Amino acid sequence: MRNILSWLILTPIYLFSLFPLRVHYFFSDIISWLLREILKYRASTIHINLARSFPKLKYEEINSIAKEYYKYMSDIICETIWGLTRTIKHIEKKGLFKVENPEILNKAVNLHKGVIIMLGHTGNWEMIYGITSYSKGEANFKQEQCIFAYHKMSSKIAESIFKRLRLTHVTKAESVMPSNKIIRFVIKHKWEDRLYIFNSDQSPESSAKFAGNFLNQPTFWVTGGEAIAKKMEMPVVYLYIDRKSRGKYIIRYTSICEDGSKEKDDFILKEYARLLEKDISTNKVNWLWSHKRWKHKFE
Repeated sequence: MRNILSWLILTPIYLFSLFPLRVHYFFSDIISWLLREILKYRASTIHINLARSFPKLKYEEINSIAKEYYKYMSDIICETIWGLTRTIKHIEKKGLFKVENPEILNKAVNLHKGVIIMLGHTGNWEMIYGITSYSKGEANFKQEQCIFAYHKMSSKIAESIFKRLRLTHVTKAESVMPSNKIIRFVIKHKWEDRLYIFNSDQSPESSAKFAGNFLNQPTFWVTGGEAIAKKMEMPVVYLYIDRKSRGKYIIRYTSICEDGSKEKDDFILKEYARLLEKDISTNKVNWLWSHKRWKHKFE
């Protein structure tokens, strides 16, 4: 029954995907207006997150960022759906993504058989599966070496749908893995060349131990990326996707460390948070403001 329901939802999504990208952007404008003006989708969450993160902003400035955010979020939805029936090569040819400094990640790949990549919900993170092609032949790794960690959903139907969508552009089912299973996988495959990619700014479980200030607020963090890097002596690279304009994204790498085991506890997470906060502050629209990032409160 779950599979039937999944395909009933997925079939129209795949059919809609066949339209050209310009048609998707036309619908994106409509979706943006509906979400903002009619549904008022998570309007209070967006405004509260922005106001607490940037307390010096005026009310008019917050409203302006929120309005642009709805356009950005709608573009992500439509671009991702459009990409479902396109090859990675076609997406790369279309020019949506460009890697600014592939040599940073190449150096990390040459240092160790395993590399941790930590990114946030910036740019169009849902289309990051093509990072090999986006590097225009300059990458020292192959697509099948990438393992993308994700947060498993509580709804079984939603989990089934999103997993099918995310498997569209990967070569093996194991390439998209729940984050709670990835540590065992890393230990089992420690002698293989792998890149482990973590979207590390998700709201973690309430039992999370590490916390630090981020965007003017005490914040719990997902600690899996740092834990693996320290245990397995891996280099860590921060990946940022900057949205320059509609359909134009720049991927930029920053080295956090060359060997996680040599760093002090929490250094990797603190440096990741610092880099992400800097990038968000520079391009304030370019982050997932509708996410309830700070739902867990400190005692």
